[in-house]
Amino acid sequence: MHMENATHIFENIRTHAFPITVFLRDRTRSTNVDAKNMLLGGEPPPFIVLAKSQSAAYGRLGMAWEGDAIGNLYASFALELTDKLERNMAMFTRHVAAEICESLAKRFSVVAAVKWPNDICVGEEKICGLLLEVSRSGGGVMSAVLGVGLNILSAPALENAPYAAACLQDFSRKKLDFDVEATAVILVIVAAIGRFDGTANEKIREKWNAFDAMLGKDVEVFDSNWVVRGRCLGIGGRGELLVEQCGGTVAGVSGGHAKIMQSGGV
Repeated sequence: MHMENATHIFENIRTHAFPITVFLRDRTRSTNVDAKNMLLGGEPPPFIVLAKSQSAAYGRLGMAWEGDAIGNLYASFALELTDKLERNMAMFTRHVAAEICESLAKRFSVVAAVKWPNDICVGEEKICGLLLEVSRSGGGVMSAVLGVGLNILSAPALENAPYAAACLQDFSRKKLDFDVEATAVILVIVAAIGRFDGTANEKIREKWNAFDAMLGKDVEVFDSNWVVRGRCLGIGGRGELLVEQCGGTVAGVSGGHAKIMQSGGV
């Protein structure tokens, strides 16, 4: 579903006094790419890049993310680097995802859930994805950009995706205003970024696990070189996925892709 009057997109955002500078784009290839290029060009963080649409959006592992539907949120947050953020990158992403999930659950009375490492779903349908990209040099992090894609007014079809897509409009009885919903989510993310200091990992872990769609279920975590199967125990103190394998051994997995296994167990 497209907005009836796309000219009103960003009106609230243009006039809202965000504590971070906001750069607006009508259309771009990727807000993450824009933010990274701006950092390389000397633009000081923190700042946000927003676009009405994207022509070459992507998610983890280079997977395409539909970005042509007007009325959805495409945002990238260029982060101000701190030692605590650099040491807790994975937990930072889990923190922001859990905060978004909690906000959506309260605002729309839906059973929103997080799926490790970076998806937010309602039921079996994906509604939001996060992507943290870092640039490194000499063993250290030079810059970090957090991309967030949230389906507000439309749920684009996702080719070769592990599950279908949904949008916030699907869960609202009234017609949603893009500006209002986008502003609300951006404020949640900005507040989450501001609160993160790398010292409240146990609280972040508890909140993530409270929304974890995989908790207690048999999962398979894999990449091109390895597979881990077992019962999901949530995340650990560094943001890693904890998987209890056969025999009781617990593996902490920091990479790869996870999915819930069909009945039959491990």
